[in-house]
Amino acid sequence: MRDVRKAAEVVRNRVPSAHLAPGPRSKLLQALERIRSGDVTATDIVNKVAATARDAEFRSSVERLTLAVTEMAVRPSGPVDAVVLTALRDPELSEVLAWDTISSPTKKPARKEGLDELGWIPFSNADDLQGWYHARIPRWDGAEIQVVCGSPDQMGMVPMAVAATKALTTWSPSIIVLCGIAAGVQGKTNTGDILVPERVFVHDSGKWIDDSAHGPQLVRDPWTVMADSSLIQELKNTGAEIAGIVQARGLGTVLSAHRKLAVHTQALACGNAVMDSEEAFRAIVATDRKLTGLEMEAFAVLYAVRWTAPRLTSGVVIKAVSDHGVGKEDEYQQRASWISAQFALEYLSRSRAINWRRP
Repeated sequence: MRDVRKAAEVVRNRVPSAHLAPGPRSKLLQALERIRSGDVTATDIVNKVAATARDAEFRSSVERLTLAVTEMAVRPSGPVDAVVLTALRDPELSEVLAWDTISSPTKKPARKEGLDELGWIPFSNADDLQGWYHARIPRWDGAEIQVVCGSPDQMGMVPMAVAATKALTTWSPSIIVLCGIAAGVQGKTNTGDILVPERVFVHDSGKWIDDSAHGPQLVRDPWTVMADSSLIQELKNTGAEIAGIVQARGLGTVLSAHRKLAVHTQALACGNAVMDSEEAFRAIVATDRKLTGLEMEAFAVLYAVRWTAPRLTSGVVIKAVSDHGVGKEDEYQQRASWISAQFALEYLSRSRAINWRRP
């Protein structure tokens, strides 16, 4: 409500009464309340308010103003329940934004018109070049949770650490989730399998030394961080059920029925370069017998949680296997992104282990 009043003040100060009469202005404020509750979108309001303008030039100015104040009305002003991060805008973030179906036992979301099916609304924060999206999704007990999602402008640990830290300090979420794609270890995983690692380590940290016999050698000293143990235990117990829901949802379109999607909760390696070498991948796999996959951002998210908000926020990584270190194809990346997004948001809707701080 505070943000709606702030938006109302902007309207009163910037829109002369001669151009926007009290009646239309009152309707705009009512519309802001409806946006706040998720009934309509900013585009709906633009069309309605701009129609009250008396000339084309002012119509344009009203459109710009309306977009600004409606964004102000829907921007999360305080803590949110969950933040979902991805490394890639496409296909990873786009699959999160396209998510619109939930199999919660008590409630299903209504389909909403707007940016995407779930009603994701774009917004930005002052002095923040990264764009974000905000939506509400139903929880297993019938309540709703507020979710913010976004993606940094580049892949890798440094951009993701910045994005995760901004999210943690701005919204203090109960949980932060990294989802998207990863390379799986051949023989342990199949494409489409879900990786929910309890342990993440950096495989290329250590010290370079000169070896007279073999040339420069990296003496590995892996940095390691752990995911939230209670969430991992819950996913060990319920992951197969959620994977079955996801698989049933994708049969005939995204997935085939030839095998079940498996959930792996062992180790995940994180590095600073894209992996497309079978020999290099084998060398990393040899360093840890419990390794199930490799990617580039998981360590950054869990490390940010550990050192920014360990008492307030739980962190978990939910990735899907798109390849086995070589032969990266768009079709498989799209499919794995879909699986990861479906699994992550399904988990958020039904988890009983997450310490939701708001009723």
